[in-house]
Amino acid sequence: MPRFSFNRLLLCYICTLSYVFSQTQKGNITTGASADVASTFVAATKYNNSYFLLSVNPGLTYFVINDLGVGGTLNFTMRIDRREQITSFISEVGPMLRYYFSKNRKSNKKGFAQLHGGYVTSTFLRKGETSGREGWFIGAMLGFAYFINTNISLETSLGYNFNKQKDWETTHIPLKVGFNIFLSTQKAKSNPFQTD
Repeated sequence: MPRFSFNRLLLCYICTLSYVFSQTQKGNITTGASADVASTFVAATKYNNSYFLLSVNPGLTYFVINDLGVGGTLNFTMRIDRREQITSFISEVGPMLRYYFSKNRKSNKKGFAQLHGGYVTSTFLRKGETSGREGWFIGAMLGFAYFINTNISLETSLGYNFNKQKDWETTHIPLKVGFNIFLSTQKAKSNPFQTD
C-alpha cells in the first residue's frame, strides 16, 4: 500500500511538471504587458538630444507551433525631448514573432527572442502648438522569462527600436520589465489529475 501511494504521488508530480512548464506549447495563448522608463542620449536626424521616456507595451500572442508565438503588439510612449522642449505621444501597432528557448523544455526559466514592426503615429506638443506625423517602425529584442507558476511569467528584455516618420527618425534601446499570462486552450490539460 505505501509503495502504491508513493508511485501514484510520483506520477501526479511528473504530470504536474509537464503541465506547469508547457505554457509555450502549440495552441496556447499569452497576454501581458511591459514597461520601459529611460532618461538617456539619442541620436536623431540633424541633431543630438537627451530625453525622458515612459513606454507601456501590451500584447497578445498565439503559439502556432511549440515555443513560437505569432501575435500583435501595441506600444504607447510619452517622450520629452529636453533641448527641443517637445513632448511626444507615440503609438505603435503591428505584428510580432516571439520564440522561447531553453536547454530543458520543462524548465521554469526560458530565454526568448522577438521581432516586431508596423505602423506608428505621433502627436507633438511644443509651446502650445500641436502637430503630428506618421510612419513605420521596426525592432527586435532578447529577453529572459521566469515562470513563477503555471500561468504567469516575469520577464525582462533588452532591445533595439528604429522609428521613421517623415523627416524625423530615432533609434532607441529599450530595457523592459514586464509579465505574461499564459492560457491553455487544451481542455485535456486543464486538470492533470483528472481521471476517466
